[in-house]
Amino acid sequence: SLNRDDDDSTAPGPCEDDSFEPNDSQPAASDITDEVLDASLCPGNEDWWGLAIEPHFDGYMGTTWDPADGSLHLELFDSSGNSLAQAVELSDSPGWLGLNVDGPFSGALRATRTDNGQSPIPYTLNAVVDICCNE
Repeated sequence: SLNRDDDDSTAPGPCEDDSFEPNDSQPAASDITDEVLDASLCPGNEDWWGLAIEPHFDGYMGTTWDPADGSLHLELFDSSGNSLAQAVELSDSPGWLGLNVDGPFSGALRATRTDNGQSPIPYTLNAVVDICCNE
């Protein structure tokens, strides 16, 4: 029988991969195919999202999550793996990060955890591409 003192209900359970795995590197990036994607980031993991924006288009990539679950970081990379931009969390908007991307662009967005939490962080990735007025 289980002794009540042996039950550690505060211990984190195993982290199950979301349906976008394996997207743990830029070559294995999951393509962004919808405007809104619900994902989950496991401890010690990173999520990569492939992104292509045609000329004369602008894109916005953002993520929202509950800051009580942990801290996230977004970084944009070109197709050669060079870091181009990092999203900054605003003090008046915890749990929100965003980046604007001008086309033409081909590369990836990386989501990483910036704390030592041991539970998954569920998050929503928002991707919007609109035609731009500048040619």
